[in-house]
Amino acid sequence: MVTLINHPGLKVMKGLQLQSPSPPIGLAYLGGFLKQNGIAYTAIDACGLALDQVRPFQGDASVFIQGLNSAEVLARIPAGTRVIGFSCLFSHCWPLVFDMVAAIRLKFPEAVYVAGGEHPTALPGSALKPALFDVVVNGEGEETLAEIIERVAIGQAWEDVDGISFLKNGKIFKNPARKRVTDIDRFPLPDWDAWCLESYMRAGQVTGINLGRLMPILGSRGCPYACKFCSNEAMWGRRYIMRDPKSLVDEMQAMKEKYGVSGFTFMDSTFVVQRAKTLAFARELISRRLDLSYQLPAGTRCEAFDEELAFALAKSGLKNFAFAPESASERI
Repeated sequence: MVTLINHPGLKVMKGLQLQSPSPPIGLAYLGGFLKQNGIAYTAIDACGLALDQVRPFQGDASVFIQGLNSAEVLARIPAGTRVIGFSCLFSHCWPLVFDMVAAIRLKFPEAVYVAGGEHPTALPGSALKPALFDVVVNGEGEETLAEIIERVAIGQAWEDVDGISFLKNGKIFKNPARKRVTDIDRFPLPDWDAWCLESYMRAGQVTGINLGRLMPILGSRGCPYACKFCSNEAMWGRRYIMRDPKSLVDEMQAMKEKYGVSGFTFMDSTFVVQRAKTLAFARELISRRLDLSYQLPAGTRCEAFDEELAFALAKSGLKNFAFAPESASERI
């Protein structure tokens, strides 16, 4: 049995600014892939299940934990669970994962604990050295996690699986990287039904500006740049892969019809890289007249922008985005 857990969230309050957790798109993608491959799993959205449950973090009145506590998560893990997976995108959330896994291990000592996401990929020692996790999935996780689960199910060793790091005799071993998937449109859509999407939308809890009933979406994977402050190169390498524009708009249309959304928040590291494909995406969205808005809150590079693309994006429903110059140099 497999359980995937979204850790509780950190709500950071500073003046009028509020940073809040949003629906776990990475875990929803993993869940969709597992289901496609006949692997049943239990989803525990520790944040989304209790958005109204907010408490100070370690006595700090400016930072609050949002969601279930460890005991409440433990009560939802099915008996006999053999693989327990956590994802962590941001390092500031790692203490929440750390505390929860420590508590869960006491009740499920024989399970295989898997960590994935940007933080453990960039800093595997933080997950493995405290002997909390057994294995870190490096980078893109769908195929790697499925292989680990299949090995565990038949009692086979998983230490030779590509794309992982693990601890042995006090030393961290990093296996060869798994080959990146280039046809990312073949991945199934995120399994949103297993997570608390509706709760997040009702609460208006999204990344970026609240433009109504918004849900997360990914239009690409990776980034071709290697900024010194960013974990991208460890997570994805330097290969940027954008989805087919038609497939991307197909998903937007399907999600509007299924969940009644009014728009989307793109969670891409940087969406506008390939000008021709981005322009094709905007034109596809315009031609279907879906009356959707969207935003690019993570920031995007400016090299591919010109007047034609800017007007096409605006006409297609882009309401908010940020440029990311990635440098403190005035000349650059």
